[in-house]
Amino acid sequence: MPYFRDINHAFWLRLLTQIVLAALAIVLLRKDLVADWKIFLSRFLKTLIIALIGYLSIMVVFLIAIPLFHSEMQAGDATANYVGQIAEVNPLVGIFENVCLAPFIEGLTFRTSLLKILNSLLKSKTLVVLLASFLFGLIHWDFSSASLFAPAQVFMIEIRSLVGIIICLVYIKSKNIYGSIFLHALANLI
Repeated sequence: MPYFRDINHAFWLRLLTQIVLAALAIVLLRKDLVADWKIFLSRFLKTLIIALIGYLSIMVVFLIAIPLFHSEMQAGDATANYVGQIAEVNPLVGIFENVCLAPFIEGLTFRTSLLKILNSLLKSKTLVVLLASFLFGLIHWDFSSASLFAPAQVFMIEIRSLVGIIICLVYIKSKNIYGSIFLHALANLI
């Protein structure tokens, strides 16, 4: 796979893939998106407050984790490593991808779609949130790492899964996808 060693090619391919996925998600989930938009507008202030509480919760997680596990976080944070590489290629497009596209696609995947599927299969709402959040953490795993099961890798899955739980709870409490997308975008921005 020498083609993908060049971050420029990988970056543009990933960006194009995310744009296609976002367009596909809008087409497939347009009724849900419109219904959630109406809920969002009717509960705007409440959604914003819930998202900000979620953001503060995520910041507490990172404020505790960073001092305790700084070296593990740097070594195992595939997302931060990728974002750093993007900044070298095209910072504005990288910000667009990380703050707009990724939260939107991941929100629709892990909150709207996956939670509905898991809710229909499992009786425990707690298990549904935990499983969806674990899968959210798993997609942030650095599969290109030489040591997939290094403590740093596992630790970052745990941290991202915890963040996924917070984002899921914001989705459930706000009763619309836009609060969790806003929270995820805000967390990615910082």
